[in-house]
Amino acid sequence: MPLRKAHSKSRFGCLTCKKRHIKCGEEFPSCQNCIKRNLDCTFSQPLTSNTGTYSQECSTSDGSPVNREQQNGTQLPLSDLQGHDPINQSGIGVTRLQELQLMLHYMTATYESMARGPEDMEVWRTAIPTEAVKHEFLMDGLLALSALHFAFQNPDLRWTYTEVAVQYQNSDLQSVRVPSVSWDKPLSTHTESLVSIFELLHGVGIIIRTSEESIKNGKFGALFQHSNLDTMEVASDNGVTSAMLKLRERAGNIAKYVEPDRYQVYISGIESLEITFGCAAIHQNLGAVVAWPVMVSEKLLAFFKQSDPMAQLIFIHYGVLLLHVHNRWWGRNFGVRLIESLVESICAVDSEWAYWTEWARRTAALLD
Repeated sequence: MPLRKAHSKSRFGCLTCKKRHIKCGEEFPSCQNCIKRNLDCTFSQPLTSNTGTYSQECSTSDGSPVNREQQNGTQLPLSDLQGHDPINQSGIGVTRLQELQLMLHYMTATYESMARGPEDMEVWRTAIPTEAVKHEFLMDGLLALSALHFAFQNPDLRWTYTEVAVQYQNSDLQSVRVPSVSWDKPLSTHTESLVSIFELLHGVGIIIRTSEESIKNGKFGALFQHSNLDTMEVASDNGVTSAMLKLRERAGNIAKYVEPDRYQVYISGIESLEITFGCAAIHQNLGAVVAWPVMVSEKLLAFFKQSDPMAQLIFIHYGVLLLHVHNRWWGRNFGVRLIESLVESICAVDSEWAYWTEWARRTAALLD
């Protein structure tokens, strides 16, 4: 009768393997058994809080357990990690090597793609990663950005890394109590997704305004150069000037059909567009282009959500403003699609609106 082969017990195995009464390899954050079967992998005590070190054991190539402190050769105090590992605690299915890959990609490629010039390059290269190590929500955002950039550069892996980015983003939003994005339930319309983006930008604006002075005077100050739209020059481009005058004309045409307060919201939105066009043309300030939905009245966004045609027309002209970032990977085709989808929506209400969208459609067509 053959002897039963001796084996070591899995003292720190995951809860799923324990429930299935099988030996766990103790790989962290997900063991190989759970990865192969596409199961959720959860460890009951991944960290020992009283020592401030990693006590979770993993397996070597021969199957013997190795303590993480021995493996790394040093202890990792929790104070240096802000209390816990954000990835392992968030439940994002990313291995350590994948996470390091994303960080490496950010440090070698993504940061440069985000900078508008030498003045803010160092912020993206050094200041943001330094702060991300201290704040897990910022690290989640940094890795989400890196994942999206990697997906853009590697079309064959687009959906895999886009899903990773969404998971990081949801972890980030949950940490600041903002509703997360549903990956399984896509937004039903393009307008709905635009509203989601604009509302998210509004939330970012609120956060920034609570500490505006300290942010602008600190290590991130270069990101806010030429950002005071109240003092910016109005656009001098003849095409833009004519388009803004035509936009004001349309608002004036319908003024008698709407409340005075609504008309003032329209005019305020048009004025901020004029200033932002000037900001983009004179100072090449792409930050102001992206931030325009943050600067406008919340009432204008509310009207847009209600499919108000005049509000949609103003956002169609914002689509032209977004053409300034058309050559950036994160802004590719966004302005064009915004114009196309809103023109279709507004003309479905009344074909008369097509006349007022001519400049936006013509400008977007020049990119083809």
